[in-house]
Amino acid sequence: MDRPKKRLGSSSPPESDASSGEPTSTAREARPSARAPLAAVLADRLGHNGIILLLFETPSGFAIFRYYGVQLFLPNAKENIWSKFVKNDKTQLFIWLKKFRTFNDKSKVINHTGISTHLTEMIKKWHLPGQKLAVGKLEYKKAIEARLKIPCLFNDEVLEVMWGLKNLMRSLVPEETSELTGEDRLQMSYGMKTVLDRYGFHDFPNA
Repeated sequence: MDRPKKRLGSSSPPESDASSGEPTSTAREARPSARAPLAAVLADRLGHNGIILLLFETPSGFAIFRYYGVQLFLPNAKENIWSKFVKNDKTQLFIWLKKFRTFNDKSKVINHTGISTHLTEMIKKWHLPGQKLAVGKLEYKKAIEARLKIPCLFNDEVLEVMWGLKNLMRSLVPEETSELTGEDRLQMSYGMKTVLDRYGFHDFPNA
């Protein structure tokens, strides 16, 4: 039986360079084979081989990641994303830290009045034309789209990724030395809560 022809164009993440930490083997390992056709379609729609930019707010600053954004649009993504961030053993296959910077007063970095020069430069350095940027707050989406004209993603699936980054912040953003607030530490992801509810576990913080 003839093998199906390999789709050109594709959903493979960009080639790595020596400093990026992005493995060239990502394509096969990050996408289950059963979903490969759908992943390819989603990657084409997102552009840039399915890679989006992600702005993550830490206790003392902001981090820029590249992220395999196709995961946000796969079936049951809202329920499944959290499980990819329980341990750090495979995160290098779909998310890569590009830059982290601390700010003395984050409230002045991005708000309804604008975006600071330093954060603007940080975003623009890594953003590619037409590439989407995932953010963790609606006000960030509004400010960035208005000021920088960059299309942003903010939804429940993105919030699941943000939960995962908080869960693995120590390893994914090693330069961050500040601690998460008690509220952030107690927050439970939607996907985790769904699994616990399914098996009858209900008495958890924020459950």
